[in-house]
Amino acid sequence: MSIGSLDRSIREVGFACRPVVEALIEELQTAELLHLDETPWYESGRLCWLWVVLSSVSVMFFIGPRTKERLLQVISTAFVGWLVSGSSDSQGRRCRGQAIGSMAPRRDARVDSDPSHRRSR
Repeated sequence: MSIGSLDRSIREVGFACRPVVEALIEELQTAELLHLDETPWYESGRLCWLWVVLSSVSVMFFIGPRTKERLLQVISTAFVGWLVSGSSDSQGRRCRGQAIGSMAPRRDARVDSDPSHRRSR
C-alpha cells in the first residue's frame, strides 16, 4: 500500500468520525464536572499541546495550541459546570476547581477530588 493511499484512508476515517467527535463535544457541554489537563506534544519539532478532557462518561484527546480559542472549540460558553485543572496538593487529594458559567469572571475554589464534597452552585 502506498503512502498516498494510507494518507487518504486516514483522512477519510477522520471525516467519517466527525459525527462522533461532535457528539462527544456536545456531551462535554452538559457535564456537571470536567477534568482538563494538557502536556507538551511535539510534531515535526513544533511545540503543540496534547489536551485531555474527561467527564464521567467520556474522554476526549486533541492536539492543538494552548490558547483560549482552542479550548473554547471543545468547552464552549454553554458549559456551566465545574472545570478541574491538573493542580493538586503534595498528596494528590485536592484540585483547583473553577465555576465557569459563561466564561465570565471566574471564582476559584478549593474542592475535594470527590465531587460529592464540592460546594453547591
